[in-house]
Amino acid sequence: MWRSIRIAIFLGGVGKKRHEESAQLAPIVHSFYAVVMLNFVLSVGMLAGFALIWGAWRMWQRDGLGQKVWLMIAAALVIFANIAIWTVPDKAGNSLAQQSARPSP
Repeated sequence: MWRSIRIAIFLGGVGKKRHEESAQLAPIVHSFYAVVMLNFVLSVGMLAGFALIWGAWRMWQRDGLGQKVWLMIAAALVIFANIAIWTVPDKAGNSLAQQSARPSP
């Protein structure tokens, strides 16, 4: 199966009819990459948010409260808010992260 996925990717995309298996693998490859990339982006976002908070705290200890400290905190809050938008479920129990992982019909 992994060999077929690599072939489909190598042939220039999964939606094209250049290869018979690519049309069959399109939903699998799409959902696989959607999940992997989304998890990667959300993880890097969390790490960046925590790094900004830690850097703001270290800068506050060294230089005191300044504009850069507040901007770093604001940037971290924006990142955390974006991650929350993607991961917190709505009333129906669906999140944007779950919806993007589903293959489109």
